[in-house]
Amino acid sequence: RAVEDHEKFRDCLYQEICEGKWNEAKLKTERIFQFIKQLSAKNKIQVLPVIIPLEEQVFGREQTETLFHQILRRDEIKFLDLTQAFRDSGQSGRELFLADGHWTAKGHEITAKAVVDWLQTLQFPQTGWKN
Repeated sequence: RAVEDHEKFRDCLYQEICEGKWNEAKLKTERIFQFIKQLSAKNKIQVLPVIIPLEEQVFGREQTETLFHQILRRDEIKFLDLTQAFRDSGQSGRELFLADGHWTAKGHEITAKAVVDWLQTLQFPQTGWKN
């Protein structure tokens, strides 16, 4: 059941076939991103989205550019796309993803390293907090 639901979601999200609901979902998604950007600016909180690719995107069977990429670029929000980290790992799909699309332990390890490496490249405002 989980695999079937994952496939339906993937088809809807990446192939734009949600029985006419795509435009509504796209508009809602854009509004959510705009709200998050405004709220984070108002509260001086940095939002750091991470795009999690499907196995098919990592290994070239699905498009990699998604609505999320488009919105984040348009709204000038910094983000991390894990697609290249998974590709550069030299691991196969079976080594990174379970049948239902979730990551394996190796997938989590690669993700953690990519996130840490990315965070170290970002400039954060000084808070006065010392560790």
